[in-house]
Amino acid sequence: MPTDHSRTFVLVRLAALAQAVVAAAVVGAPCAVAAPTCPVQDGVGDSASTAAAAMTLDLRTQPIELGTVRWLRDLGAAQAAARERGLPILLCFQQVPGGDEHREFGATALSHPLVVDTIEEHFVPLCILNNAEGVDAEVLARFGEAPWNHTALRVIDADGATLVARVEILRTTNMLCEWLLHTCDALERPVPHHLDLVRDETLTYDHPQWIALATFGLADARAGERHIGGLEGVLRTRVGRIDGRPVVEVEFDHRRLPYADLVASVASTGGLERIHTHDQMQARLARRTHRDLVKDLTQAAEPVEPAEQFHALRRTPLAHLPLSTVQCTKINAALRTDPSSATSSGANDAASFEPPLAHFLSRRQLTELERLRAVLAREPEAFAGWLPPTRTDALWEYRVRFEQRLDEFEAQAAGDAAAPSGS
Repeated sequence: MPTDHSRTFVLVRLAALAQAVVAAAVVGAPCAVAAPTCPVQDGVGDSASTAAAAMTLDLRTQPIELGTVRWLRDLGAAQAAARERGLPILLCFQQVPGGDEHREFGATALSHPLVVDTIEEHFVPLCILNNAEGVDAEVLARFGEAPWNHTALRVIDADGATLVARVEILRTTNMLCEWLLHTCDALERPVPHHLDLVRDETLTYDHPQWIALATFGLADARAGERHIGGLEGVLRTRVGRIDGRPVVEVEFDHRRLPYADLVASVASTGGLERIHTHDQMQARLARRTHRDLVKDLTQAAEPVEPAEQFHALRRTPLAHLPLSTVQCTKINAALRTDPSSATSSGANDAASFEPPLAHFLSRRQLTELERLRAVLAREPEAFAGWLPPTRTDALWEYRVRFEQRLDEFEAQAAGDAAAPSGS
């Protein structure tokens, strides 16, 4: 059965889609994320250009079961694109309209921006309906798929041969991430690190027993946030205050980073002032080495302003990019230059990172960043106040609005460049 979280995600996804449609209607332009919705006759799509054209149809009519992936709907077009791009085909058999499980999978796993980026950048995405007649039914029979079935995925080459065996009932984002990571390994292709981050991020929902919270009072919360965020096993950090004093809250995977090791790493920075323990186990472990610093957690930390979270990151153009909180945590930790000279709008673009940004971002995000830098070079305050949401289920809608705003400023710049001089 769908969880309360996933049901909420479905409702938010529908609300976000409605908002995007309204926004597109207001500006008189299609949504920033487009997707094919109309099937093409088998064999008509005989070139990759046909496939590319099919991938620009309007998302506004795409069923929720298909998420926000820009699917091709014709096997011939997908095969032509696979040959030209040198990529395997991710073949999804989906029911539209579908039941709760199909809608939930589309609204969550197939709508997570980084999962969508992975599918579109590392595969040629092809969707075949398992409850439709005509061409879809013919492809279904060709691959031995049962009609009216669960969502099923397989990876094939440009000739239709199976590269990665069929799998079904991947009900959650975390399960889909694990399968995509396995698929990249099986195909001996580079594993996109941003997909690792999504896998870690979604552990909270699939395996809450593996996730723990810790809270530390630090002399310099900003430096502590960066140090802690870079630790293997840390998922998210959040700066706050308890009794008016700065703390860093940490969400971590205790299988990969035991609590005692986390405490030792934080203490090694020299700025540890208090350890607010969440349970008796944490208190017992912390008192072994830092008895005088241990305090039982009696109240939740008061959050600071969003602009003060990920302080180093917020003072670069990356502050405005559609990033997940796990991405923000890791990129903030990877910043290797002093961002103190940046403006409040994040105009500092001299930051360097170790590992480099390409390690954390999808290709689409790298393109978004390049476009953003160009806009900020002309209009430094164009994205003042724009920060991505902390909730993953709101990130897709933020990306739509973010890319629409980029489009608007680029169109304005193009119009200014085309205008006669002196006009």
